[in-house]
Amino acid sequence: MRYNRIITARQVLEGISDERSQELLNFIAAGENCSDMVGESKMTRKQYYLRVSRFTTLGLIKRVEGRYALTTFGSVVYEAQLRLAVAVNNRWKLKAFDTLYSDNTIPVSERSQLMNQIISDTGKNEIILESFISKDDKAPLIQV
Repeated sequence: MRYNRIITARQVLEGISDERSQELLNFIAAGENCSDMVGESKMTRKQYYLRVSRFTTLGLIKRVEGRYALTTFGSVVYEAQLRLAVAVNNRWKLKAFDTLYSDNTIPVSERSQLMNQIISDTGKNEIILESFISKDDKAPLIQV
């Protein structure tokens, strides 16, 4: 690995952009034996080693005691990927927030109640969407 190589956000996003790369990253993050993916016919040996090499070059993974593990940088990227997936899966809720804030005919207290109901429907397995009403009440500040 080249230690002085500059890695861009674009390169990282390209490195994890396809479905098989995301699945491999999930396997590694879970601590599973990712070489089983080849045995289960989820990808060929060439596809597997190409992705492992790309992840290693990007600094996302390293080999530890015969297995691959996420680096600290890899953990940050993995968490960002999870947050992005939650945002995509909940985009209709986020769109509902936008709609509530653009409708000035609904009182602020009712808007807050509606938003709290939307948030409470999120479920325990997802990152909870917390909303913060801005001081001027013109734009939502959503924290995922």
